[in-house]
Amino acid sequence: MGGSGLAFELANTGSVSGPFTGFNLPAALQAIIERLPLGFIISVLFLVLTTLFVATTGDSMTYAVSMVMTGTGKCPVPSMFKRQAPLFFHRIKQRNLR
Repeated sequence: MGGSGLAFELANTGSVSGPFTGFNLPAALQAIIERLPLGFIISVLFLVLTTLFVATTGDSMTYAVSMVMTGTGKCPVPSMFKRQAPLFFHRIKQRNLR
C-alpha cells in the first residue's frame, strides 16, 4: 500500500482496509488515490502509464519472439541504411588516416 496508504489507514481506520477486504487491490488503490490531492488527475495518469507499459511490453515481446523465430540473432537493418553505411564508414576511415 505504501506510505500514503498506511498514513490514511492510521488517520482514519477502515478507509483503506475496508475496500481491501477480500484482497481487492484495485479498490484499495482507488481508495488511496481518492484521498490524495488532485486524485482524479493522478488516476488518469496511472491509467495512461499502465496502458503505455502494457503496449511497450507487448511490443518488446513481439520483437523478441520474431528475433528467435528468424534465427538471425541480430537486428535487421533497413535497406536504405545498408547502402549508406559502407560509404559513411569509408569516410571516417579516410579522416583517421590523415
